[in-house]
Amino acid sequence: DNIHLTITDVKISEVPGASRWRLSTWELPEDDKEGTPYIRDEAYVQGFLVPGQLQVFNAFGQTGRENAAILGRESDLFFDMTSSAPIPAGSDLLVAAGGAGPAGFKLFSETAELWTLNSVTGAAETKLGEWYCTGMRNLFDPENETAMNLTKEMYLPHPSACEWDETRREMLNSFDYSDPTAERIAQVVVLKITTGAPVHSPLRLKFKVQTPTDRTTFLQERWHIDIELVNHTNGMINLVTTNDGDPVPLSVVTQLPTEPPPEPSHVAPLTRVEVVIQLDPLDTGAEAFTLTAPPGYSFVHPCRVPFQENKTNNVDEMRCFPLPPLNGRSRARVDCEADRRETNAKGLGTECFRDAPAVIYISTPEASIPPAENVWFVEAVDGTNSSGGGDRLGRGTLAGFDIENMEVQVIYGSLASVPVDIGVVFTSRVDVPAQGKVMIKGPPDLQQFGCENKRGTVKPGSLGAITRCQTSVNPPRVTLTLNETLKAGLHLVIVPGETPRQNPQESLNTFDVFLQMPDDRNLDVSLKVPGEPVQQGLRASVLSFWWTQLLQYDTAFYVTVPIEILDDVDIPLWGILIDFPKEPDFQLDSSDIQASRSFGESLYLSPFQAQAGDSQLLVRLDKTRRLRTGLTLIRFPITRPEQLPVFNFWRIAFCGDQMGENGEGCTLGEPRTERGPAVISVFANGGFDPLEPSSPLEAVKITTGSGRRCEVSFWLLVMWSCFQGIIAELGM
Repeated sequence: DNIHLTITDVKISEVPGASRWRLSTWELPEDDKEGTPYIRDEAYVQGFLVPGQLQVFNAFGQTGRENAAILGRESDLFFDMTSSAPIPAGSDLLVAAGGAGPAGFKLFSETAELWTLNSVTGAAETKLGEWYCTGMRNLFDPENETAMNLTKEMYLPHPSACEWDETRREMLNSFDYSDPTAERIAQVVVLKITTGAPVHSPLRLKFKVQTPTDRTTFLQERWHIDIELVNHTNGMINLVTTNDGDPVPLSVVTQLPTEPPPEPSHVAPLTRVEVVIQLDPLDTGAEAFTLTAPPGYSFVHPCRVPFQENKTNNVDEMRCFPLPPLNGRSRARVDCEADRRETNAKGLGTECFRDAPAVIYISTPEASIPPAENVWFVEAVDGTNSSGGGDRLGRGTLAGFDIENMEVQVIYGSLASVPVDIGVVFTSRVDVPAQGKVMIKGPPDLQQFGCENKRGTVKPGSLGAITRCQTSVNPPRVTLTLNETLKAGLHLVIVPGETPRQNPQESLNTFDVFLQMPDDRNLDVSLKVPGEPVQQGLRASVLSFWWTQLLQYDTAFYVTVPIEILDDVDIPLWGILIDFPKEPDFQLDSSDIQASRSFGESLYLSPFQAQAGDSQLLVRLDKTRRLRTGLTLIRFPITRPEQLPVFNFWRIAFCGDQMGENGEGCTLGEPRTERGPAVISVFANGGFDPLEPSSPLEAVKITTGSGRRCEVSFWLLVMWSCFQGIIAELGM
């Protein structure tokens, strides 16, 4: 008789390999049914092959640039595993998902690979296998009848082993999910292992999937990973190693919204700014959000922005805690303070963000970072503590914003070793409160840069009255403390300085401008504002202006511009452009323009080019002659202004041989980049109030001293100028 035995609750050996079974039959003594049984027959049977244990110790996904498997998306999965049995060359690896039916994972074949891992770095090292049908496309071409006939009898570890990805996608697109009897498709991937691996070798399986659309379906899925070796002689298939459907530590996350991007209050470098971020937990049931900022940004403590009038504000329950950085990036936990005494429902920690944004403080880097790194990571986490820990339930990326310097221009005569007024024009994007500061850091090669030098003192311009001016060195720095609030907008300050002896290194020839709170916290910043390069072959100076004081019934006043040529000039100069203060613009009142020599040789002049109503005056020079040392006074009338200009400073440009006959090329735009090609150097001179008396009866100091230069009193210069004008009128 044939007897079939079923043995249950058997613990299989933990050591893989062939099993050997002993089968014995026993009989009781006939005369003593309660006696000791004795053996009758015994046989040894070669049993089945005990498979090894395949253990997946790590699993993760990658979806585009997201370091996670995202629900409802195509993702690359990575299973890191070891086997208690050696992996033989020529074996087949089958990975399949099951449990959730057609709504579960969809597997794609063509990119599937098996690698060994470096035990130190954890990086993929040696490829052991790839998709079973790699390189066989021509054998499965429906139009190749011969090839199709050959593959009819071909052994395949699974009927769907050679389904191409496009075939599977077409099948999935036409799949009828409403049919309860429809068989699941695209659930198995087969790899051919061409190189074996020893016992307990760390391995990495990589393949592409389409994840389930919801978390409930995902939790129903189980992964089955088998490595089989077929005996082609007898057709037997031996199971080498398997995970036997054990759980795989794979997490999937919900795709969180990627729009709108974070909205900063402004985008200055090295500044604490307010950022509005829209957060939505969707269906994650998360207890908190973990925010990871782009490199160089850092969350400050406290990172919750308090209530502010007429601005976007946080809800009362919102909390923000900076977290320890991860991989060099600053992080913060954002959640809602929830009362859990009445309910212990999940998701209370993020519920307050469904209809309200988060407004947080963050410090910006000194410059924009590359677009590939300029992203914010938002993670919805299942963690009820404030450490930011817990499983990731949702993940999204938000495009970051670029850093933009405050708009700043720095203007001064770019000639060697000359005392100059350095005009700093900036457009603030924020208000600076009273007792706040304007700090200007100059290039290290400036010989002087401070509150005062022999040229004069700081002219606050549009800053209004200042409480204090402080000078620092190494690097040269001027700090102005404001006496009243400085409103956002266009502003000007004039700082006295002295240019370098030689042209400085371009990377060091820069200014930094900081608008600060009274506690030195930055409000708006501009870094690496280019300084003027030193022009060789020309040493000149534009001295402080003087003017006739406007009295009650005057309709105009006269301005005198002293231009000193310090050394004989080695380069051609064809014109000098005098640009008047702006907004509202000073206007030339008439063509009563005069020039006189104070000492040395005067400028060799051609006719002036200007007309009444213009806000510029072009002094054309004799192109055939080089300038020599001397001081020339240029005098012209300005129409009485209704109010002082906002942009109350003068620019004087020296123009070279690229100037056209009518002054083409000798032009000044607002930014330096719009200067005409003929412009060689531009001086800045602080503006004045014509209702006040002109500078002084004290001596006008010539820029440098030599046997040919002296100090000439203000009135002597004026009298000399008038005397020259009388001689000219008499034709003498």
